[in-house]
Amino acid sequence: MSTCPPVVLELLWETHRLRSTIARANQVRHFLSPGGHGVIPNSVWEHLRNELNAGPCLENKPAPRRQAQIDSIGKQPFEERADLE
Repeated sequence: MSTCPPVVLELLWETHRLRSTIARANQVRHFLSPGGHGVIPNSVWEHLRNELNAGPCLENKPAPRRQAQIDSIGKQPFEERADLE
């Protein structure tokens, strides 16, 4: 039996993790769908939250125009910010 390169094992593990997260989200969707009862068991909800919190998070930097908007909002008095939302 041949061994897999480490990068292949990492990809397989990531595929497994994503599949598990999608399955849990699908379970929540079924609880909330028109045919569901609208109540999510606490254990299912907590497990999904824990999976999402434990997973890696990719963040893209805002485009320069968007960053300028964010920076300008941060410089405005609090009362003016409420009007923007």
